[in-house]
Amino acid sequence: MRLCRLLVSKKNIKQLTIYDYDTYFDEERELHKSERANITKKVKGGYINVDWYRKTLFNATSTGKCVKYKKPKSIYKNKGIEILVSHALNQKHADALSILFTDNLRFKKMLLKDDGSFYIYISLYHIAKKMGYKTPHGATHRVKILLNDLRDTDFIIRIEIPNHMGKYYEIKTKILGDSEYSNLDESYRVVVGGKSAKVLAMSAAVSIDKSLNEKIVSLPNNRSKLKALIRYVLASDTSKYGYTLKGIFERYNIGQKPTKNVSDELKKKNDAMNRKDKTVFRNQLREYKELLEELNIRFDEYEQKIYYKQHDLIGFDMGIKPMQILERNKAINTDKYIGKWIEPEHKTLAKITTIDVLKNNKLSVGFHIPQEDKKGKIKSISSEALEEIFDKHLNEYYEM
Repeated sequence: MRLCRLLVSKKNIKQLTIYDYDTYFDEERELHKSERANITKKVKGGYINVDWYRKTLFNATSTGKCVKYKKPKSIYKNKGIEILVSHALNQKHADALSILFTDNLRFKKMLLKDDGSFYIYISLYHIAKKMGYKTPHGATHRVKILLNDLRDTDFIIRIEIPNHMGKYYEIKTKILGDSEYSNLDESYRVVVGGKSAKVLAMSAAVSIDKSLNEKIVSLPNNRSKLKALIRYVLASDTSKYGYTLKGIFERYNIGQKPTKNVSDELKKKNDAMNRKDKTVFRNQLREYKELLEELNIRFDEYEQKIYYKQHDLIGFDMGIKPMQILERNKAINTDKYIGKWIEPEHKTLAKITTIDVLKNNKLSVGFHIPQEDKKGKIKSISSEALEEIFDKHLNEYYEM
């Protein structure tokens, strides 16, 4: 998992602290150039976080209500990283989300805000049509429900704190943010917030060509497990060793009814059902052989394995390391100010969001005034002058 490699390498464990994470994921922190370039590329290219497909964020079903778990469900845990999700989502949610990213209607006009947040524009009718509803106009309310489910769902990353047993840093974001809807033209605008954008910047992401994504989405509801497998394979690295059917059966709960510690009658019944379920899935692989080959996915019946070769119309971006951003501020000795509070004028409390070094060695300080929801900038100030208006006692109070 690329996110793990970015966050928990031995080098990064020694350097990243809770303060570093607080600084990096500060909602109002302004983007640096490398972050802005990365997010812009991903949004314009329709990139989606690979972990949404690689992990079991979306169940391999096409029905069922979006139920909130009693406590967030862990969908991945390894090497100091745990990923959790707050609600049960299915392949219908994955369909709507994939179309939202690949078919962003105004991506050419997309402008990132200073904190990285951006809008995605889409037509609910357009999504309903792509999802195969016979009467798209009558199904827009169904699409809206799916998107609202995604807005309600927390995507949580927990990063273990080295040398502190059971302690972790938690990054919690919504899969989608606030939205605006007009029933006049069934247009829909959803915001991806600053923190979510920063997670996107540091995460590996996959871009699936719009025409290919449409073919995946068009698979019928009773092929949801096949759809989940395709998304998983396309979002993963090419593997010369392939994926065994046994592993796939276990991953998607195909033919896994209990046959141990049950009565002989139930064992016989479950054995028969398990064989049938596995046969049905094998037949689906044969039925959609042409589509799978178009996606560079091959089912080897002799070896009972799935093989995948990287497709030319599917791209990856490995993301940027948070340390690249944080080290930049440390190099100019301004990291201690980011996320802190100052009184730039008239005793108005403002949080520092970015600091850039000017050619004359003076600083340009960007800040945000929460109470007024306004942004401002001190265009030129010396390090000494910034130190003078930096109130340590005030900062201690606001860090409580």
